[in-house]
Amino acid sequence: MSGTVHEFAAGQQARLSAQSQSPPLPIEKHIVSAALAAERVRALAAQMLLVLQHAPRDAAMVDRLQDDIIAAWSDIYDHHGAYRAVIECEGQA
Repeated sequence: MSGTVHEFAAGQQARLSAQSQSPPLPIEKHIVSAALAAERVRALAAQMLLVLQHAPRDAAMVDRLQDDIIAAWSDIYDHHGAYRAVIECEGQA
């Protein structure tokens, strides 16, 4: 092994700083969007519970809430899938 420990450390530092200068992965918008959709599911589920407890015969309201919950769940699935795709590409996109 040629070179000194200091040269090795300097080379390691140069490689690390080259890696840190790469642009950050665009993950924040995906995970934030997934979290917001999860909050929407929670709020809609609370509404659904109230409707089922106090107005179970209001089929239109139950159907609307069910559709909204499914749409919000689909948003979670889509945004989290995009988040995972970015993570798995490891900056190769």
